[in-house]
Formats: sequence, C-alpha cells, structure tokens
Amino acid sequence: MASSQHTLFGGALAVIVAGACIAGLVITGGPGQARKDKEDAARLVAVSQMAYALACYQQARGDIPENLVLVDAALGDAATGIREPGRCLDAHTAADPVTGAPFRLQRERNKVTHICATFAAKSEADEAVFSPVGTGVIPGLNDARPVAGEHCFALNLEADLDTY
Repeated sequence: MASSQHTLFGGALAVIVAGACIAGLVITGGPGQARKDKEDAARLVAVSQMAYALACYQQARGDIPENLVLVDAALGDAATGIREPGRCLDAHTAADPVTGAPFRLQRERNKVTHICATFAAKSEADEAVFSPVGTGVIPGLNDARPVAGEHCFALNLEADLDTY
C-alpha cells in the first residue's frame, strides 16, 4: 500500500512539474520567441546605426541620394569631411542583420523622413533598447510595436550628433 501511495505522489509530482514547464513555455513564448526577440534587438541596433550614418551624411553633404552606395563611399572617404574629429567616426550604413536586406527609406519631397524594417515580433513600449547612438536621430526608437511586421521610424536627421 505504501508503494502505491509513493507511485501516486510521484505521478502527481510529475504532472505538476510538466504543467509548470508547459505554462512557462506558454508565458515566455519558448526558444522560438527568444530567437525572434534577439533578432529584433539586432535589427534595432542596425536601424539606429543606419539612421546615424544618414544623419552624418545629410549634415555634411545635404540630401541623401537614392543610391546608398554613394553614402557608404562618402562615409568611407576621409576627404569628404563627414568624419570630422569627434563625430561620425564610426558611422556606416547597415542592412538587416538577419536577412541582409537593406532597410527601406521613405522620402517626402526628395528628403528621407523615415527608415523602415520588418520585425519578427511585437514589442512593448517599456522595453529598454540598446542604441549605440542614442535616440535623438530616431526619437521613437523605444516606442511599442503592437504587431510584428514592417515598422517605420520617423527620423530627425538634423539631431545634434555631438552628443553621441
């Protein structure tokens, strides 16, 4: 009889542990959700880097050309004056680190106004986002993304770059 009680308690304990594991996966989203969150965090860093590079280019050279290869070349050429001492030293164009696709830029009257990226998951507004260049160039970087998919960030390409 004692043996059947131990079996009963052992079985109940196994059910409780299995239920707790399943509940934990449901609440956190499991490893698949963690992978999406990590990819989206890398996207945010790349979007931030790209926005900073665009701000550096625009403030030094004027309107951003359609062909971003020209922006990248200008950022890499010391003679352009874009990389003046103390600012824009690390500026470089960036693409989506997961897919390798370029970020989409929205323009109004030939001026870049937004940068768009496709995110794998939604996010809450209170999540802390690491941005290597602050949020002056992208004031809404930490805003919530209520659904997965494309999200466009308004740009302030006239932001003070000396504070980064």
